[in-house]
Amino acid sequence: EYLASQNITLMVFDCRGHGRSEGKRAYCWTFSQYQLDLEATLTLADPDAPLFVMGHSAGGVVLLDYLETAMSGSSSDKLSKFKGALLSNPFLKPADSIPAWKIWASYILAYLAPFLTVPADEVSAEVLTHDEAKRKEHDEDALNQTTATIGWGYGVLKTQKKILSQWQPPSVGKLPLFLCIGTGDKVADPTANMDFYQRIESTDKTIDERKGLFHEVLQETDRVDLFGKIKDWVEARL
Repeated sequence: EYLASQNITLMVFDCRGHGRSEGKRAYCWTFSQYQLDLEATLTLADPDAPLFVMGHSAGGVVLLDYLETAMSGSSSDKLSKFKGALLSNPFLKPADSIPAWKIWASYILAYLAPFLTVPADEVSAEVLTHDEAKRKEHDEDALNQTTATIGWGYGVLKTQKKILSQWQPPSVGKLPLFLCIGTGDKVADPTANMDFYQRIESTDKTIDERKGLFHEVLQETDRVDLFGKIKDWVEARL
């Protein structure tokens, strides 16, 4: 709503298995399926408008996987449509609060029981934002995903490893990058995100560290300040 009031149009979509989209809840075998969802959404964009892409949390993993694939493959022309990419607390590595048994279970049970669901208790409203009103919204949201499948867990872990080990394609310097990190994030490891940012050899990269803030930086108490910085960053690259 803030960006729309500043004449910046947004499109937001639910990946398959999430929100109002079809598909088994919180399941995918490979995150490349989510790239197809992103591609489908991009076909709806105004071809004459300057286009930016943004991913939060697991959406950040989807976006980085998409960009890495485009940059290192034969489809680098896909990047020509983008003016820049924005990320907020991408889920590149689980924080310490996520039990190790869930991580190992994803590797061990992925081929045996990929549809098995496990509770996502550690991703509670209390560790997502300091804003009490937003916590209440989260808990009352009927579309909020409170479980994950073993297959999804395996898919994200495999994609995390791929990004962290392969990300450094030569054309990365051509795409402006904005990364917002909540240093108090208990879902996505903020240290891993900082290390990732420092590794990127880009001629145009910006980092916004939110001291002590949690995972949902776009729902945090100082979110209007962040909205303003996103607006300014986008407008400076039009």
